[in-house]
Order: sequence, then C-alpha cells, then structure tokens
Amino acid sequence: PLPLPPPRLLSHSPALGEEQALETPIVLIFDQPMDQDSVEAAVDISPPVAGDFSWADNRTLSFQPAKGELDRGESYLVAVDDGAKNIEGKSMAEPAAFELSTVGYLAVSEVMPLPDSDELDPNTIVTVVFDRPVVPLTAINRQSELPQPLTFVPPVRGEGEWLNTSIYQFRPDKGFLPATKYKARVAAGLTDLSGGILEKDYAWTFTTIRPAVLMVQPQNNFLYVGPTDTISVTFNQPMDHTSVIEHFSLEADGQSVTGSFRWRGGDEPTEAETMVFEPDDPLPRNTAYEARVEAGALAQSGNLGKEKDKAWEFSTVANPSLYALSPENGSLEVEPGTSMAITFASPMQREGFLDHLSISPQVTDVYTYWSEFDTKVRVRFKQEPDTQYAFSLDADTPDKYGATLGRSPRWRFTTGDLRPYATLNTGGRLGTFSAYTETVVYATHRNVSRLDLSLYRLSPEDFIDLNNEWDAWHKFEPDKADLVRNWARRVNVPRNETHLARINLVDAVDRPLSAGLYFLQLSAPEVRASREDYRPSRYMFVKSRLNLALKQSRDCLLYTS
Repeated sequence: PLPLPPPRLLSHSPALGEEQALETPIVLIFDQPMDQDSVEAAVDISPPVAGDFSWADNRTLSFQPAKGELDRGESYLVAVDDGAKNIEGKSMAEPAAFELSTVGYLAVSEVMPLPDSDELDPNTIVTVVFDRPVVPLTAINRQSELPQPLTFVPPVRGEGEWLNTSIYQFRPDKGFLPATKYKARVAAGLTDLSGGILEKDYAWTFTTIRPAVLMVQPQNNFLYVGPTDTISVTFNQPMDHTSVIEHFSLEADGQSVTGSFRWRGGDEPTEAETMVFEPDDPLPRNTAYEARVEAGALAQSGNLGKEKDKAWEFSTVANPSLYALSPENGSLEVEPGTSMAITFASPMQREGFLDHLSISPQVTDVYTYWSEFDTKVRVRFKQEPDTQYAFSLDADTPDKYGATLGRSPRWRFTTGDLRPYATLNTGGRLGTFSAYTETVVYATHRNVSRLDLSLYRLSPEDFIDLNNEWDAWHKFEPDKADLVRNWARRVNVPRNETHLARINLVDAVDRPLSAGLYFLQLSAPEVRASREDYRPSRYMFVKSRLNLALKQSRDCLLYTS
C-alpha cells in the first residue's frame, strides 16, 4: 500500500454560520485515520473550555463541553495545530481553525398593536413576531400542542395561533373591553428551536377606544325642537350611568333644566348605548339651549373616561307664522305650472293641511311636497295662463305641536303666457316620401309670430354619419352651398293655444322637390329668445322614385320594387 498523505480537517460541527447548542458536542472529522492522543493534544479552544474527548471512529473526534462551560451568546475559536498526526505519524499539512458562536437569546422583534397604542378597536388582533423560529411546522389541528406565550392584564379569553414558526397571533373571543388599558406579556424562559431563550419578560401596553359621543339629538344648531321633544346622546360603548348623569347638563340663559333619564342599547361591551333625557316640563318656545356632556364621564367597563367636553346648541320652535312665499305676493308673469312654495317659522302639521288652504279660482288635483323638517311645502296644481290666483290659510292652521297661526294670511300671483313653442311634428328624425306625391310635414307651435324654415340637400356621406353617430345629429351644420330654400311663415293664432301648421316642402320657385336626400330645420324668434341653449327642430328625409318591399325568412331574402 502507498503511504498516506499529510492529514487535513475535512469538516466540523457546528458548520460555518451554525449556532452551537450549549450541551451539544463539538465534532471534528478528518480525511483519514488519526493518532488520537496527538490530535487531542493539538486541539485548543479559546477562551478555554473544560470537557471530555471521545472518538466515534478513528477519523471523528467529539468534544463534549462540561455543563455550564459554554456561555450563551459567546464566540469561541477552535484550533487544531500541526502537532495532530495520522496513524502513520505524519503531521497535518497545515493548522486548522474555525470560529463558533453559541446559541444566544430569543428576542421579540415586533408586536402589533405597537407599544403605547391608544384608541384601539376592541376587536384588535394581537401579533407577536420573534426573531427566530420558536415552534416547528405542524398541522393546524395540533396547534394546541404548541406553547401559548402571550398573557394579558386584565385577563382576556381568546384563541392563540402560530401563523408560522415565528409569528404568534391572539384573537380575543368577544373583543377586548373598551376604555381599558391592557398590559400584554411574553414571559421569560420561552425557548426557540435552536435552544435560544427569552432572557427577560417582554411586556408592553395598549389602550382600547375611550368613551366618545357618536351622535346627539337634536343636532347642533337645530332650530325646530318641539316643547316635548327629548334630548339624546349616543355613546360608542356602554357607559356608567351615574357618571354620565353627573356630567350632563342642559341650560337656557344660565338656568338648568331638570328631567329624568332612560337608556337603551349597550347590551354588549362593544355596543353603542344611548342616554335619553326627558325634561320635567315642556320647553318654552323660541328659546336657545346649550347641552353638554363634560369630560370625565366614565365607561361601564374599564377605567378610562371621556377625554373632551361635548357641547352643542339648539333652539325650540318659534310660534307658527308665515315666513316666506315663492312666488312672492303680487308677482306677475309667473310661468304657468310653477309650484308655490310656502315657508313657515315652525314645522307644520302635514295631515289635513289642504283643508286649511283656499285657492281661488277653484282648482283640482292639488299636491303637496314637504321638506326642511316640514317647515316648507310646495303646492302644485294645474295653472291656466294669464290668470290671477288668490290664496289664504285660515287662522286654525296648526303646527306639529298644536299651536295655530292665529290669523289668516292672504296672498296672490298672476300667471303669464305659456312658454313659446315650435317643433316639427314628424315623430322621429328620419322619414321617406314618394317622388310622385306632395312632400308635406307638420309643425306644432304656440305663442310665436312666425316659423323660420331652412331646407338643404344632404350628401350621402352626411346622411350616413347622421344616422350612425348620435352626437353628429346635434353638432351637424349644413353647408350653405347645399341650401335649397330659406323662408319664414307667418302664423296668427290666439295666445296660449297650440296649433298644427301644414308645411309644403318645395324648392325656391315652388316646384316639387326632386328625388334625393334632404335636411330640414325649424325655429321661431320667440323660442330662440326664451332659451339660451335652444336648438332648432331638425328632420332629414329621403325623396325617392322607388317603392322597395323587403321580406326575409330563415334562408332567403326577397325584395320587390
């Protein structure tokens, strides 16, 4: 056999980058059988570590540190000098050395919610992220076998879950209590998969949502509070009733209003709760009030109170009266069909309102539309043009709270003419005419002095565009070179009556139109003057010598002309 070459250190444990467990041996593996005594004498660990050598075979040396010799989170240098020899007595080709680090400490790298977080939703989920794997990958149904590292003060019932080997999540069963400061803790002693240990407790605090006012009734600056209306305050969580009552006040001109309290809602720790205040006596009309819930009102659960004052103002209703009219009393030239708007100083009684309203001349089909907390009503009825209408409300007209007008207001307005109107009565924007008959269209008009008409020839390209593109119909401007005839027709009919005018379409010298494509426009000066966005009435038609009949079945097409 050939002689052995100089020996070398083939591998070692821990490997580079691998942490050394405190009670795990250091293993050296050589590339050939070694002289055990020389190797043990050549091994040096710095800082010095006491322990025992053992050989798994003549190539593998294990060094077992004595208990407590390796310090946690420290670095050591392991060296083998050239005194180590193989079984033939040859020294190592070169010394070998490597550095190892013992397992350190497990640490919490991130938590959610963040430390000292405030105003948290009670349904917040708590998450702890560790800096190294703590638990092995396992089946979901074996989560109960894993450590549950998180506790709370005050205690919270819930379910913990490892999302992966280093992220733990806690979900409270019914949410955290509102208005409560919680201390969360991961206890010292938790170990990771490599033996790292959490040296100290990791603890942080967070606070759930404080008491706050979600809504008040009546709202701030509301002007129509009734004498017997109640005042309510809705909180974002159940409240300590005694504390809220002590911190609530209602005043008018510096005088406190006494009353009784009742509560609704708040059956669950995170459910909103409403306080209702009922004054002992009816509130005087036309009076300004200030309501207030002071800071410090306590929640039912937890130890935190409301941080800021909540103050708002409102006024009780005024005595019923007529406040404004539209159209105004005495208005002339009111457009027929305009609704009449009546504004009152206080909310009025809707039911039976028309029994108190008189209109002369008598009208039928009267409709009412109430708005603005029943202080404004629009009255609609069919109106004739050029007619004076007189109105009155009787003195017994009641408001919502039983008071009456006490007097009978009267007013009137006069309608004007109906709005001018002129349009082609064609029933569509495209028609056809025979070249062997007269070409006649009709126009509907009202309150105009004349009808202005323009007739143009239409190119096939424009005809196709006008039929295919909707926007092109309104934007189209005919070419003056295509003008066939431009004329005006005087009309003399009674005012405010709608009439139908027959319009014969002929050329400029009163000859019948030849076959082709045409474009017709109609307008009237009164209509143009009455509307800023006015567009003339338009119509296009085909005048043809052909009478085409087209029939279609599943498998054939038949046409005759």
